[in-house]
Order: sequence, then structure tokens, then C-alpha cells
Amino acid sequence: MNTDYTTSENWGEILMAAPGEKCGYNGCEGTVMPVAEQSPTCTTDGHTAGAKCDTCGHEHDTIATVQKLGHSWVSFGGKNATCTETGMKPGIKCSRCSEIPKE
Repeated sequence: MNTDYTTSENWGEILMAAPGEKCGYNGCEGTVMPVAEQSPTCTTDGHTAGAKCDTCGHEHDTIATVQKLGHSWVSFGGKNATCTETGMKPGIKCSRCSEIPKE
């Protein structure tokens, strides 16, 4: 896409350039780079794949936030200690990340 977005006749058009192309947003000379998808975790948001400028940060392909999952607490039974393994009291933990809540 080589449209000149600095002229009034192109105002209002959405600037979308492919990865590797010049950004051009507000005259930016940066390069559009791919952004890999990032999966959400229990405690941090993720985002979809897309493309944005490495200089000004303009998104050339929508990068949507994917909300964090939150913990999924499940009960687990205790485990007696042995000569080679540590024991554990019964309690709850997250089924996704295995975090045990602080008491």
C-alpha cells in the first residue's frame, strides 16, 4: 500500500500497511512489524496477533486485548511425607497455574 496519507483527499481513510512496509502514519518513517499472539494467563492479559509500527506504535492491524483468565481454584487432598518426598497439607490451588493462595 503506497497511498499518501498526508493530503486532504485521503483524510478519514484508515492507514493499514503490511509487515515490512513503511508506516506512513502522520509521516512516520518507521517499519510495520508483526506482533505475535500472546495468550492470557491467570494474572496477565494477552492479545491477538497483529502488526504495528516499530517507531510510533500505530497499529496497522487491530491488536485486541484478551482478558486475563483469573485463577480457577480447586481442592486437593494432602500428601504424607516420605523419606524422599515432602508432604503437603490439604488445601486449594489453581487448576491452571498451580498457584496456592497465600494464607
